Amino acid sequence: MSRKVESFASPALLCIAGLLFAGCASGGGGGGTDAGGGGTDAGGGTDAQIDRPDVGPGTDGGGVDAGPDVDAGPGTDAGPGVDAGPGTDAGGDEDAGSSADAGPGTDAGAGEDAGPDVDAGCSSPADCDDGDACNGMETCVGGACMDGTPVDCDDGVTCTVDTCDSATGACTNTPDDSMCVMPLTCDAVAGCTDASCAESPCRLVSPQCGCASGEGCYLNGTTGERVCAPAGTSAEGERCDMDLCSAGNTCVNVSSTATEVPMCKRFCNGDGDCTGGAGSLCIITLGMTTQQICTTNCEPASQTGCPSGTFCSIYEEMGTGRRLTDCQGPVGTGGQGTPCAEDEDCQRGFACIDTGASGTQCLRWCRRSPAGGECGSFLGTSCVRLGDAPGLVFNGTEYGVCF
Repeated sequence: MSRKVESFASPALLCIAGLLFAGCASGGGGGGTDAGGGGTDAGGGTDAQIDRPDVGPGTDGGGVDAGPDVDAGPGTDAGPGVDAGPGTDAGGDEDAGSSADAGPGTDAGAGEDAGPDVDAGCSSPADCDDGDACNGMETCVGGACMDGTPVDCDDGVTCTVDTCDSATGACTNTPDDSMCVMPLTCDAVAGCTDASCAESPCRLVSPQCGCASGEGCYLNGTTGERVCAPAGTSAEGERCDMDLCSAGNTCVNVSSTATEVPMCKRFCNGDGDCTGGAGSLCIITLGMTTQQICTTNCEPASQTGCPSGTFCSIYEEMGTGRRLTDCQGPVGTGGQGTPCAEDEDCQRGFACIDTGASGTQCLRWCRRSPAGGECGSFLGTSCVRLGDAPGLVFNGTEYGVCF
């Protein structure tokens, strides 16, 4: 199944971990749109077949032969110097000339062919009118009737019954609710619609409306228009590489590099629509549209809440100071103490931190209060505070890095 990956305009967010320690070394954002895409065979031709005239047997181009000369009978003479005439048999054997032909192109027998059919022709359009206005107005051209152009009653609406009045040629397009899937009904202009849905043609934010059962309301990846399409099964926060997102969600590329990392994000009109948790806020705008989506609630120390190929970080919305979480990708390979330029250089659970004299390094996220014990695997390190007291506190937990 094909999928649509939307691009999004990143809001003004600060990478809190890097900023509070010594200066933010990474940035969030996404990009790239994957836009998901007959022939006409014309036939015809008429074979105008004409019967060939039958010249018949016994035809001589130089005249008609009445048959071989016959004598009047043995020992009989009609008279001195008198001949009964060439080709005449005075007896019962007289041959009337069965092989005689009535003339060129004429067969005297049952197989007589009168020659090609002849069109009686026309002198005015009235001679050609067949009484059906729907198949077009017939005309008389050069003494021959010509067909007219049929009336096209197709209104382009899939749930209307299109008919033509043969007497007048007038079209009628009648809505038929049975051609729609419940609970949709047929609108003569808009087609199958949900009359109870306040948004047209459908509502993006859950609970959705306006689409048939089994479908979801999505944004066209090319035009940005709302469309109904078969709903996928991938839920909010899951990857959507191989399947479409479920109704109420859209497939978004959360990668800040050329490597695409698609995941499902929830449509929203306000923070109240973002039900994923404390880190989920309605602040990201999709592409060039005005439609917003929720950030993803996740936990940076345990890296729960984000799908494979992405990592969780804490951000702060500039202007409001609101803190939130979100998933970003792709994931790097750098472990504890590995030099880095941005978070994408580090493994899941590590942030790219500017340590000052030691440069920027991948350092393990940890929980200071309540303590999480993440630094136990790195000898000589402890969970240090990010910034001034009270440090980086989000949703009741103070976060730091192992250093």
